Amino acid sequence: MTLKLFATDLDGTLLRKDHSVSDFTRNTFDLAKKSGVEVIFATGRPTRWLPTVIKETRHQGLIIGGNGTLLVDAHKMEVLHIDALDNAAAREVVNYMRSNIPDVMFAIEVLEEGDRKWDPEYGYHREPGFEERLPDPNNADRRSIEEWLDLQEPIVKLLARVKKPTMDVDTQIDLIKHDLVDLAEITTTGSSDFLLELSPVGVNKGSALARLAIQKRLSALEIAAVGDMPNDLSMISFAGYSAAIEGGHPQVVALADRVIPGPTYDGVATWLSEIANLGAE
Repeated sequence: MTLKLFATDLDGTLLRKDHSVSDFTRNTFDLAKKSGVEVIFATGRPTRWLPTVIKETRHQGLIIGGNGTLLVDAHKMEVLHIDALDNAAAREVVNYMRSNIPDVMFAIEVLEEGDRKWDPEYGYHREPGFEERLPDPNNADRRSIEEWLDLQEPIVKLLARVKKPTMDVDTQIDLIKHDLVDLAEITTTGSSDFLLELSPVGVNKGSALARLAIQKRLSALEIAAVGDMPNDLSMISFAGYSAAIEGGHPQVVALADRVIPGPTYDGVATWLSEIANLGAE
């Protein structure tokens, strides 16, 4: 395989628990660039959670964000493309879930104007009852999701959470995904507190990666991808060569070509160095 494009997930894959990376990882990315391999990030994060990662990793390339709804130029700090979730579709999803999932609560990530899109204080709207796993002092304003959907900002993704679910998140997705197939793409980052993430139909990390491949005239065989959770399945499936993080979601581990160590052991950078033959530089 002649590697041309390398896509890596961030949380749980590239980033350590404290959201840091090693000097070895940074240097490996620099070597890859010099050898003609483009490194991109592919994450569920919206724009407001990207600046800290860009600074930590020194990344100056492209970032697929919002599970595929966003394409960001990290060097220019510019959003190049957005596939926003249609407000009407979001309302239908909300109505369906309220009827079929007990005690479901909602939030949305939106793309703010100007510099506010990079500020963690903005772009995130939730309704009463939608709580994070960790205390979050920001965004104290709570309104019903119906009120938030009246806003005009483009919707990056719709989030649904259940505090006391009656089943695991994978089973819940399997039960409802066919009913939502014409309304939204549904996935999860595998969080233990039952978080569903929804984007427009057909929009995911894999579709965004495929669009990039067309633009860059690359075949899937020239692309590698690595991830750890169900929102990575689409790009793992698309890439010609793929890896899953050890201890990742069983579906990802089963689909990937190989399993590599996690962030603590620089698994992503080590694998990139191997398949790009960076050790021979």
